[in-house]
Amino acid sequence: MAKIALLRTPKTLGFPFNDFLCFPLGLMYVASALREFGKHDVIIIDPKVDHMPYSQILQSLREFSPDFVGISGMTYEADELHKMAGLIKQALPGVIVVAGGVHASVAPDELIKDHNINYVVTGDGEEAFCSLIDRIKAGDTCPELPSLAYRQNGRVVINPH
Repeated sequence: MAKIALLRTPKTLGFPFNDFLCFPLGLMYVASALREFGKHDVIIIDPKVDHMPYSQILQSLREFSPDFVGISGMTYEADELHKMAGLIKQALPGVIVVAGGVHASVAPDELIKDHNINYVVTGDGEEAFCSLIDRIKAGDTCPELPSLAYRQNGRVVINPH
């Protein structure tokens, strides 16, 4: 069983849709699959709804002490996603960071070049994320899974859906 924190990017300064709040359904679907099929311990951190500054997000992550952190973001939130990944790696150097969401699906090559991000899941994440966690826990750090991007020997690998 793995400990997994799923988080949405914080508010993007200057973006007009910041105050439009909705449930993080994608993260909720992924969390449900991880709990149901993998029996993993999963939390969702939503800094938009909870109005959390970076310091509070990182404190929540430290307290939970996850093995994996999944970050979901849209394309307009890409800078926040990269910033969050860097802060997470500084605070929890051993954690595996997995990016997902809309931006991951349209620009996996851009995200996986960030060395603070270990894996990128494209498309619907429920099955891919569960399989990724299982394979990594079994010792496979470069799994040939559909909808997954990663680095292998300095080279970017992007598996098709």
